[in-house]
Formats: sequence, C-alpha cells, structure tokens
Amino acid sequence: MKKTILAIIAMGLSASVTAADMETGSQTMQWKGKVPVVTPPTDAGYVIEKLGATDFLAGNLVFDNTAGVVTLTSSSKIGFVVKPADEAGVVADDAVPLAYDVQLTNVRVGINGAPTAEQTNGFFEVKHNNAVFPKNSTVNVAVDKAAEGSMLEIATKAGVTSELNADEEVTVQAVVAVTPKTAEI
Repeated sequence: MKKTILAIIAMGLSASVTAADMETGSQTMQWKGKVPVVTPPTDAGYVIEKLGATDFLAGNLVFDNTAGVVTLTSSSKIGFVVKPADEAGVVADDAVPLAYDVQLTNVRVGINGAPTAEQTNGFFEVKHNNAVFPKNSTVNVAVDKAAEGSMLEIATKAGVTSELNADEEVTVQAVVAVTPKTAEI
C-alpha cells in the first residue's frame, strides 16, 4: 500500500512539473463590424440602384508588380442610378431615373485587412464616367444623362509612386453623397 501511495504522489508531482515547464501562450480575439454609410430611408422618395454587374461592395483591383514597381492595371466599374420610389422604398418597373448631384466625400484605403483610413499618399484617384473625380467635387447628372447613371472606377495618379509591397491586400473605398433632384427646368 505504501508503494501505491508513493507511486500516486510521484505521478502527481511529475504531472505538475511537466505543466510548469510549458510556456505561457496567448491568443488575440477580435470582433469586427462596419457601420454602413448613410443610406436613404425607405420613405425618402428615391433609391440608389446598382447599375451594371458589379455590386457596390464587390469591385476588384488588378495590380502588376514588375521589378518592385507596383502599378494598378485595372479596376471594376461600379455604377448606379437614382430612381424615384414609393414610401416603402419600392421602385416602379417603369420608373424613369432622376437627375442628381453626386459628390465624392472621401477616398479610403486599407492594407491587409487594416481598417480603412483616409488616403494620405494620393496614389489612388476616383474616376466618374471616365473623368477624374477629385475629393469634395460635385458632378451634376442631368435628366438627359440620368439613365446612363454614374460609373465609378479606381485609377492611379500619374507621377505618384506606389508605396505598396508584394502580397499586400488593398481595399479602396469611394464614399459619395447623392442628392436627387425631383425636377429640372
């Protein structure tokens, strides 16, 4: 019996010695969510409707990296039109697009999943219907062009060198404010 008790005590001591020899580890936990930009309420009298195949949050950027020089070779075009809607936010099948003003309020860039921050280096620019769309500028989309809507894409400014590196994942966001016009004279 004494040998059994000694064996149990010895096993207990060796288990506690082994546990003490292991290094302390750590694990980071993270929760992530994004507050969306202000969207018109369903009773606003209009909706901002996707135009084309690319969803608002699904654009692609294609880069080239030749001898360490990173260039943006293309980006998806993301488009929209503004249409009148009823108080429930429903657009009639025969709804004619409204004229509107669109303003670029911010260009944000995120690298490798980091939160997007306002662009500081000026490498990226936004184009609206193939023309450079500077931050805080406003473009009027008149009634005769309303059906064509707005097509936005990301480009790079000429003469600005990229600070991007191989294997970095880049997110670029263009935040726009849209002000519909109910009638133009």
